[in-house]
Amino acid sequence: MSLTIISDVHGKHEKYIKITQQHEYTLQLGDFGLQYDCLDGVDPARHKMLPGNHDNYDTVYDIPHNLGEFGITTHGGVTFFWLRGAFSIDWQQRVSHDHTHRTKSWWVEEQLTWDQMEEAVELYRKEKPEIVIAHTFPHTIAQMLGSESFLANWGYNPNTFTTNTQQCLETMFEIHQPKLYVGGHMHRSKKIEHRGCLFRCLNELETFTIEEDFQMMYPR
Repeated sequence: MSLTIISDVHGKHEKYIKITQQHEYTLQLGDFGLQYDCLDGVDPARHKMLPGNHDNYDTVYDIPHNLGEFGITTHGGVTFFWLRGAFSIDWQQRVSHDHTHRTKSWWVEEQLTWDQMEEAVELYRKEKPEIVIAHTFPHTIAQMLGSESFLANWGYNPNTFTTNTQQCLETMFEIHQPKLYVGGHMHRSKKIEHRGCLFRCLNELETFTIEEDFQMMYPR
């Protein structure tokens, strides 16, 4: 068996469906979009997702494909630790209420709470996974992947900018370095090797397949 990771979808659901039809087991990295009706014909036992920062937190927990907040599981023969969510840099331009006719597009739940992050860190410390799959990246890696001009255009200082989720993932990485880390969010296709870990950042709708025997290459 193998597990194919699918990066950000952002509402391009027809392309996402075509990818799932080509692979037995998939995991979508978040930023799926705000509607999930297209998943009605997609087998939740074979095709999972974890929410990002551009997902509808009023309804995303109603779908059986959603892995949840964080955890460790085996899917497609691959065992991995996962963590959802990220910070929306454009959150102030998004709609956090729906008393107007505009579509709600921002939720405070886009990042885990502090208590949830502490629980996630403790689980990670206990499990010490060889594979991590998340919507975004640890702070150190996010700095390598991010655009200074993009941050500056939104009024953030690139030298000091960070997020709660990135700091949580950074804490985890300091505790234990996995062999493979796959994420999206940055809309870039890039590989970074750092402290014995291969970080794979996927662009929108890009895929990356992990073979079942990956853990045999890196026994715990």
